Order: sequence, then C-alpha cells, then structure tokens
Amino acid sequence: MKTNTNVEIKKGDRLSKTELDLIVKTNIKTFNSCKEYEKELKILKDEEMESSFFFVKKGKQDVSFGLLRPIKIKYLRKNYNIFGISNMISIKKGKGYGKILVQAMKDFLSKKDKTAIGFCHEGNVGFYKKSGLIVEGKLKNRFFYDYGDSKENKNAMQDFVIYQEGKDKFPTKLLKTKSLVKIPCEHL
Repeated sequence: MKTNTNVEIKKGDRLSKTELDLIVKTNIKTFNSCKEYEKELKILKDEEMESSFFFVKKGKQDVSFGLLRPIKIKYLRKNYNIFGISNMISIKKGKGYGKILVQAMKDFLSKKDKTAIGFCHEGNVGFYKKSGLIVEGKLKNRFFYDYGDSKENKNAMQDFVIYQEGKDKFPTKLLKTKSLVKIPCEHL
C-alpha cells in the first residue's frame, strides 16, 4: 500500500453528505453524463444503501472509490447471491490508487468467498488484468438488463466481463453454458 494511504469501507446507508456529493459529481464528470445532480443523488440513495463503498484515502483526501453491490441472479433455475462491481473511479490517476482499490475489493470478496462480476470497455482490460481480476471476452453478449430499452441492453452486452470467483463458481458455470443472464439492475 502506498505510504500514507488507507482504505475505508462503508455501507451505503452510512455515507456522509460529503461522500454522496463526491460520488455523484465524480460519476457525472467521469462518465461525461449530462444527468442532473439531484436525479443522480436520488438514484444513489434509492439503489445503493446496501452496497459496500470503498474509499482509498491519501491522508484525509479521497483519491479513488468504488462499490460492491449485492445482486441476486437466477440462472438456469438456481439462485446466486453475488456482488456487482461498479463505479470504480480514481480521482487521482496514474498514482496506483485504482490498483489499491481493486485489491481492497478482492480482499473483501476473498474473506467472504463471494463472486463479484462487473463490466469494462476494451480500453480498461489491461488495468483490470494487472490488478488481478479475471477479464473474460467469451462472456460478452451473455448479459442483459431485465428492463429498459433494447438498445441500452445491447450496448451493455458488448462489454468485457471482469470478475473474481467465489465458492459458488458462478463464472465457471457461465463459461460452460450458452444461456443469457438477466441482470436485475443497471451496471451490476
């Protein structure tokens, strides 16, 4: 871990106003979103209160953050309780904070022996591989949102799948089958 850095983990219902503000504003800026602040804040408060938020701090300053969202997926008549990897952002880029964030998430998942799945664009594949997550192109076009418009669903299916496998071996089972996987929420 970089000198003078630490990782703080908080449930969504424990986030301060300052942390909520940081997350919403950084998401809007990072993803070039024209979404309204108040609308994004409401979505965060409505949908992420059970999620575990990871904050990499250098001293008292947040330099990277992300979340693991509990997700229930039914696949081939079996239920899986996994985590969705979402919104991993380094505010200070090129300093190794993203790698610290991924390692903290991996450690959290390993302690719980849980699977986590997320998505990434081709340009981020190298980072996730170097950070120790498995990147799988064979799972492209296998996931879709269980709601919303078909164009958005099709775009989501174009991304690479990143994951860490837990005791349920969910990703291994996916790789052995061809069935589509319904995602109950946007961006896992």
